[in-house]
Amino acid sequence: MAQSEKEHLSKKAVDAFMDKWMNDPSFVNQLKSDTEAALRSCGIEPWDHLVESLKNVDTGTPIEELQQRVSKGTTLN
Repeated sequence: MAQSEKEHLSKKAVDAFMDKWMNDPSFVNQLKSDTEAALRSCGIEPWDHLVESLKNVDTGTPIEELQQRVSKGTTLN
């Protein structure tokens, strides 16, 4: 996905991601095992940078930081 497309994630998709992150432990496991499918289940078309960022996400990442990073498409270090 092109850089400009990353910046246009819908609020609905980000909200769906955050809801699943907070309420569905199997979703967090799916992020690690099949990141692309997990993103698609939220209505987010995966792009390489985001997929790589989320593969090694720390489950202790503060929710506010995760939400900001997913909505901006930045790395999770």
